[in-house]
Amino acid sequence: MNGRNGIEKLRVGIACGGTGGHLFPGIALAEAFEKVNWEPLLFVAGTRIESFGLSSQSGLRTLTLPIRGFNFAGSVSFLSRLYKAYKLARSFCQEVGVRAVIGTGGYVSVPVILAARQLGIPTFLHESNAIPGRANRLLARMVDRVFVGLGPALSHIKARKVTVTGTPVRIEFLRERRTPQECRRELGLDPEADVLLVMGGSQGAMAINDLVLHSLEMIHRYLPQLQIIHVTGPRDYSRVRAQYKQRRMNHIILEFATQMPLVMRAASLAVARAGASTLAELAVMGVPAILIPYPHAVRNHQNFNAKFYERAGGVVVLPQSGATPGVFAELVCSLLANTARLSAMSEAIVRLAVPEAADRIVEIVSEVVVNSLKTAGANGRLRTGVVDISAVS
Repeated sequence: MNGRNGIEKLRVGIACGGTGGHLFPGIALAEAFEKVNWEPLLFVAGTRIESFGLSSQSGLRTLTLPIRGFNFAGSVSFLSRLYKAYKLARSFCQEVGVRAVIGTGGYVSVPVILAARQLGIPTFLHESNAIPGRANRLLARMVDRVFVGLGPALSHIKARKVTVTGTPVRIEFLRERRTPQECRRELGLDPEADVLLVMGGSQGAMAINDLVLHSLEMIHRYLPQLQIIHVTGPRDYSRVRAQYKQRRMNHIILEFATQMPLVMRAASLAVARAGASTLAELAVMGVPAILIPYPHAVRNHQNFNAKFYERAGGVVVLPQSGATPGVFAELVCSLLANTARLSAMSEAIVRLAVPEAADRIVEIVSEVVVNSLKTAGANGRLRTGVVDISAVS
């Protein structure tokens, strides 16, 4: 894409497909690159959560790669898809002139980073979790720079250069300035009554859905004015919605929250898994939470994420193994009845927020690309993310 006066935008490839934990930091990075006049190109996998997450991002250019899952254990079909994805990513990067590639973890990052390395394009990774995932552990030694969202990840990743930046959060969260009362009114709720936000991550969590459903009567008995916003995930929406129809509580049931900043700002307390992207969003919004880490997460990374936030005082961790309806209901009621503690938790989780994370990453990527172009003999105008075509072609 050419701008005025023969100036071409620099293009950055962002491999962020698969789950919301990879997609949403990728979208946040794309927004930050656009602010300095780069053109972001997203590599995705064509999952349902991507359709939801990208529904409000019509201006972003995407390329769907033919790869699902991550399995090197003798899977011929996986290796075949990986090779096809690698060839497609390589061809695309060459065709459009990608100047940098950053992966946010997950299986989509693998073929894209490998293709970029083969082409001599500067490569980067972002790891949101306290314990790095398989893809990022595999790729970390190959890339020019690794960014991590949480300090504990430093001792678990081996790379040339690692920088703690925080986890990128979409700009819509940073721009949400309404009060909780205003957001509740916007959602059709009582602006003065507390709101419990329930969410199980981008794909939902049946265990959390069941726990909440089985606790509703006990919670309602002690907190009859409590309102609930329940984000079920796509697989459990119909069942959960039918269960709530039998309840007297004021509630909103969503398959997926397309206006998550509005929903979070309305909440007095959240119940969630402990994915790093969700935690970064809760921190930016100042929402205290009860975290129920997914017990089968790779290397138990959600538990490490949750403990990091718990040590700071912003959340309470409730292991799924001990999350009975009675224990859960008592915890919810005790927290919502203690406004001083909720306020302290909100202040604590806000202190973990890094709203400038995406901008930090863009600044470093730009610096590396500038240096690589200069090394190659280019003298481009890169101050704002643009480059003279004659200098690099």
